[in-house]
Amino acid sequence: MKSAGDQIKFAVRLAQSDVSTWRPGDLLNERDNLRKFVTTRGDQYYGPFLSQPMVPPFPGDYTQEDFNKLQAEVHMILEQVTHEFGSFKSTLLPTLTLTLMSFQGAPLLQMSGSTRDVFLARLFFLLNEEGVENIKICPECSNIFWQDVKWQKYCARRCSNLASVKRFHRRAKKKKGKKKK
Repeated sequence: MKSAGDQIKFAVRLAQSDVSTWRPGDLLNERDNLRKFVTTRGDQYYGPFLSQPMVPPFPGDYTQEDFNKLQAEVHMILEQVTHEFGSFKSTLLPTLTLTLMSFQGAPLLQMSGSTRDVFLARLFFLLNEEGVENIKICPECSNIFWQDVKWQKYCARRCSNLASVKRFHRRAKKKKGKKKK
C-alpha cells in the first residue's frame, strides 16, 4: 500500500469482503495487508504520523472473528461518510495513545494501541486528509466501492450490466404499452 488512496481502497475492500469465505491463504494475505495498514516506520512513512499496534491481538494474530468485527465497524463508518448529511456515531478508541514528536523540525504524530484502534484512527486521518469523494454506494447492489474514474456509477461490471438490462426492459415495456394504444 504505497499511497493514502491505496490504504483507503484496502479499507473499502475490507468493508465489502465476505470474511466467512476466506480460505487460510486469504486470511494470511489479509493479516499482512492489515499489518501494512496499521504499522508505519521511517521506511514506510505514510502521512504525518507513525503508528504501531501495541495491544493484542496483533495483525498477525487476527482471526476471522476479529476481521468480522473490524469489518462491521469499517463498513458502518464508510457508509456514514457516503451520505451528504446525517448523524455520525462516535467511535471510541479506548487503547489509542497519541504522542506528538518532532522529526527533522516537523511535527510528527505517533499512534499506538490495539490493532483495531490504530486501524480506525489511521482510517479517520486518511479520510479526513484525502476526502471521501471517491467512496460511493452502488445503486444496484448497495455495496460500498471506491470510484476509480469520475463516470463510474456501479461497483462492478456485473451491476452495470444488470442496470443496463433493467433499463432496456423498462424502455421495451413503455414502447410496447404505447403501441397498444
